[in-house]
Amino acid sequence: AVKIEAGWRCEFCQAEHGKPHPATGSPVVIATAHLDGDPRNCERVNLIAVCQKCHLLLDRSRHSRHRRENRELEELRRIAGYVARKLGGVIDHGIPEEVIDRIRTLSNPKGCIEVSVKR
Repeated sequence: AVKIEAGWRCEFCQAEHGKPHPATGSPVVIATAHLDGDPRNCERVNLIAVCQKCHLLLDRSRHSRHRRENRELEELRRIAGYVARKLGGVIDHGIPEEVIDRIRTLSNPKGCIEVSVKR
């Protein structure tokens, strides 16, 4: 609905879906972005139609945070696996509860996705 209401154009730069982007020359794909960055918040006022260039600019800081969290999760899992192997595969012993909680937090993404296809 968001992309249809926007006429399949980016609401920031007016790039048109399926046409070359005015700045990059690559084919434009219009997506729906969450202005507050929370994919669970699908209220219409929080959604906007954007091209991939504007979507990346809008989400730049969140992408950086997610990269940091993914690196942290990978390191925590590596450490947890090492400790578990040293303790004979018993993960519940020897790993601080806050480490296990952080792994659970980083491993459990939530969200909703709006799907709309132009044919």
